[in-house]
Amino acid sequence: MLKLFTQVATQLFGIRRLLWTLGVGSIMAFIGVLFLADGAIDGSYALAALSLLLWSLWALALAYAFIEPAPVIDPAARLRTRFAVRLKRIWLWVLALLMAGLMIVAVIMTMRTVGLVLDG
Repeated sequence: MLKLFTQVATQLFGIRRLLWTLGVGSIMAFIGVLFLADGAIDGSYALAALSLLLWSLWALALAYAFIEPAPVIDPAARLRTRFAVRLKRIWLWVLALLMAGLMIVAVIMTMRTVGLVLDG
């Protein structure tokens, strides 16, 4: 799983400026829907902007967190060094599980948003 996240992060890191632009654009769209709507707030479009922001932030977090490959434990290294590498790998696994959980939340939110936009 760490190798997969590193490969995806390498791809996302190459388009990080696009992801930042997408995030800023979704914030501006949310503010536009919220304040420039003449009193009638369309919740589905606000939710769509927030969903887009969630995806861009998730992709950026993945790109920056997993751009470096996970360290490999060297059996010839000192005990302290091996322990530090194990802690780093444990932290990366916890982070990978959290990122996978956040992706599931983003998928669910996106499906609900698409349903609301198509119905409304």
